[in-house]
Amino acid sequence: MQSKQIPSISPVDALTKGVVSPVNLASEIKFTSSPQHLNNNKEIVSETLLTPVDDGISQQTVHLSNRQGFHLNDYNFMLKFEDGNQISEIPEIYPLPNSPSWFLGMANVSGQTIPIFNLKGYFGIENNQQELAYRADKIKPMLFVIQQAENATGIIIDGLLERLDISDAQIQHNIDIPKKLGDFINNAYLVNNEIWYDVDCLDFLDEIEAHIIVS
Repeated sequence: MQSKQIPSISPVDALTKGVVSPVNLASEIKFTSSPQHLNNNKEIVSETLLTPVDDGISQQTVHLSNRQGFHLNDYNFMLKFEDGNQISEIPEIYPLPNSPSWFLGMANVSGQTIPIFNLKGYFGIENNQQELAYRADKIKPMLFVIQQAENATGIIIDGLLERLDISDAQIQHNIDIPKKLGDFINNAYLVNNEIWYDVDCLDFLDEIEAHIIVS
């Protein structure tokens, strides 16, 4: 992937030009389930699984990598454990003027002001109104904070995170990654009979920041 020529500034510096009244997205939908919180202090785990081969003597080693998986409508995404920060209910979000519709604004999360993005709008995979009403009753939107410090960024996801174990044997070489998902998808994996897209987190942040700057 070619490197993008963008200014070396953080998302917060690129976005904070002014603030208007806050919007509480979560208060507009009623839910019956209680939120659950992910342990923020999970470490990356590299596991080795020994599986016997046909001769009954030799063994081959399968290396498993852990990922945090999340959902956006019918799309499944995953990223490395170290790229995840925390998951929580959606806080008050302060919109900024003259910003794209998929950039929801800024929010205070654990004492830090971070940008919040609606990736469904960014990718162009938003629900129609009928499906949106159905999913609101079944799946609670949550805030997933990715990366740390000045790179910390919030995205709205469907429901909670999933822990996934993947290996290179699960890469789907015959799957065409949809162009609208951007150039930051490393590979597509088949996990539990579903396709999951592996996200390069830093490439994603570079791309979305570049779109903000030119907007």
